[in-house]
Amino acid sequence: EMQDRGLAEASHFTGAVSPDKVPYWMSSMQVAVAPYPYLENFYFSPLKVYEYMSAGLPVVASKVGDIPGFVQHNSSGLLYQPGDARGLANSLMRMHDSPQLRSRLGQAGRRAILNNQTWDATIGKIFDLADTVDNYRMRTQIQTQIRKPNGATQAIYVA
Repeated sequence: EMQDRGLAEASHFTGAVSPDKVPYWMSSMQVAVAPYPYLENFYFSPLKVYEYMSAGLPVVASKVGDIPGFVQHNSSGLLYQPGDARGLANSLMRMHDSPQLRSRLGQAGRRAILNNQTWDATIGKIFDLADTVDNYRMRTQIQTQIRKPNGATQAIYVA
């Protein structure tokens, strides 16, 4: 597909890259690709996709794992079905043909990561959840009926 569409000369398949070379390769990219296959009962970390997006690179990724939860198709990146070579090639062709699309998706992806996926954002979500639970406990009273030996009941409220 890549050869047929004239994208082979614009692509570099590096294989594994040592950590010290990652900044060099990322700075040379116009589009970052995460072509993960579908693997049943397998979890992988989408850290590479987070890194691509936080660097402002537009992303083309397969719809697997957690990726569709933070890459919004046509909004912060392009998604395709895993194993769909034609879908991958079509997404890459769209990126190739539209510098405006690359720019828009790269900027939106960076904003999405900085607003939702940083340590500060994660800690903020934890604090919000803790506040919600604490507020719920303060507002909710659990009523328990206690039967006294004389048959009367007494309501006890626990906050």
